[in-house]
Amino acid sequence: MTMAALNRLGAKRLLPYLLILPVLSLPAWATEKVLRFGISATHPLLPVARNLFENMYAELGYTISVVNMPHRRSFKTANDGRELDGVLLQVEEVMAGFDNLLRVESTFYEVESFVWSRDAGLKLDVDGWASIRPYRIGIDQQKLFGISRTEGFNRIVAKDPRQSIKLLAGGRVDLIIMTGFEGRYYGRRQSETRLRRLEPALYSTPLYHYLHRRHRELLPHISRQVRTLSDSGEINRIIEHHMAEQAGGR
Repeated sequence: MTMAALNRLGAKRLLPYLLILPVLSLPAWATEKVLRFGISATHPLLPVARNLFENMYAELGYTISVVNMPHRRSFKTANDGRELDGVLLQVEEVMAGFDNLLRVESTFYEVESFVWSRDAGLKLDVDGWASIRPYRIGIDQQKLFGISRTEGFNRIVAKDPRQSIKLLAGGRVDLIIMTGFEGRYYGRRQSETRLRRLEPALYSTPLYHYLHRRHRELLPHISRQVRTLSDSGEINRIIEHHMAEQAGGR
């Protein structure tokens, strides 16, 4: 028998083992159904959203992984679809142009943002964005919708709500924009700065969950679960409990 024939015979005998070798060498996680969602680690609703969506996707046979990313980077990365499968929570207004990201129809939660001051003598009737334009404004970089609406205002963009409060305390701004939860939370922790919330809310924004279009078949299932929890009031109850705990209000 020639060497070529022996080689062919060896290849035939090895073929079944070669075919199963890639399967045997796959790491355990490669066979799991894992979805990765981007969100900033400083998002105030991250713990609640992560737990709720973990349960929702578990019912469909998926586990989820939450990846800490700045807001804009998470949109771009999720839209690209190679590293992320979606965005855990975001407002619709800042998602324009990210056409591969499909919004779950049901609203997860409605967030109210307020104007805050430390001057008890300040007389301001909050009535939309135009009503705060004459003032020096502080707003943190996570509030993308608010930043887009205050373009051209006399404003300072802070790193986070804590820095916004420092700007207010130092007299560098007259007003800051924060959610109701942030005002309660940071107001307790930076008690040396007495915060005064001005009514009514400046704006209200619904938060949504986003999936890359390659997972479009999951959208109706997740939307139905979000709607059920929202309509029953369960999401609001969980979030209010979480906020009270974080603000030390138990």
